Amino acid sequence: MARSESPELIQFPVQRAEWFAIRDWALEQQFWIMTFIIEATKDDHHTVDIRSTAIVAVILARKLAADGYEVSIRSPTGRLYSADQFNHLLTSKSLNSEG
Repeated sequence: MARSESPELIQFPVQRAEWFAIRDWALEQQFWIMTFIIEATKDDHHTVDIRSTAIVAVILARKLAADGYEVSIRSPTGRLYSADQFNHLLTSKSLNSEG
């Protein structure tokens, strides 16, 4: 059996102002699934990706950063992590103390 690939990349083709409105609405909702939102910007290109686990979000974010993107991850509680803080997402203590 072939090794399974990571989940497909979800990209939203929206303008930055529209994205902020969507993100603000999403942060106000009570979702039962944990989502990590990865935002990456390079020159005039902006991508938004969603992952369900911290480890997968950090892997994608690190790949984007290595490609020259400015990257941040928003946790399920709404806390924003910059590239130098990604390791904090990988500790259960960090995730449990966000609330």
